[in-house]
Amino acid sequence: MRIMFLFSVLLLFVALTPPARSTLGRGSRLCGQLHGACREDSCYSIEEKIGHCTKYKLCCRKWWLSSFLPTPQPDGKTG
Repeated sequence: MRIMFLFSVLLLFVALTPPARSTLGRGSRLCGQLHGACREDSCYSIEEKIGHCTKYKLCCRKWWLSSFLPTPQPDGKTG
């Protein structure tokens, strides 16, 4: 009887806990997939800007990787 009570409490606890969220934002995740790095102010001289991680951070990638890794074109949607 006690096991059924503990099992029901455990099931209730699992049902009420919120699902886990990713710690990375959408832009940071995309920047990582494109082998880039998020920079605060600007890109280094050997890097090119390929997008934005957040409103204040740029996604930068070394320029010689551009010939090997294609960069997706923006679709014009604002996010």
